Amino acid sequence: MERPRGVFLDAGGSKAQWEAFYPLLDGARTIEFEIQVSEDNWAQLQHHDGGPALDGWLASRSMEVNVVRAVELTHGNRWYDYQFALDGQSLAVAVHDADDGPQCDPADKFIHHAIFESAPFTRVE
Repeated sequence: MERPRGVFLDAGGSKAQWEAFYPLLDGARTIEFEIQVSEDNWAQLQHHDGGPALDGWLASRSMEVNVVRAVELTHGNRWYDYQFALDGQSLAVAVHDADDGPQCDPADKFIHHAIFESAPFTRVE
């Protein structure tokens, strides 16, 4: 969990914000994040300590060149822009921009940095 914590803090999150977020991971010692992409949607799932997939969030998506705009369908229509790079079976994702409207918790952006930037994803077909 040190890598996601480090990314969270490097993105601008505070230690207090991390301490508020960490209990949501149910005490997991390891966590594997999964992205499922379809024609119109982008789903983020997570596996705690090798367990079954747990819902993270669901978003509609649109794409322009190498930037994906994901608009959350599960938590109030917040949007995030992600830059991505596919190299063989490895997918690197970085938060490019994020909604900072009044419906947004300031820590949400840092959580997305921790989820998507802690390690590259491996493409599975």
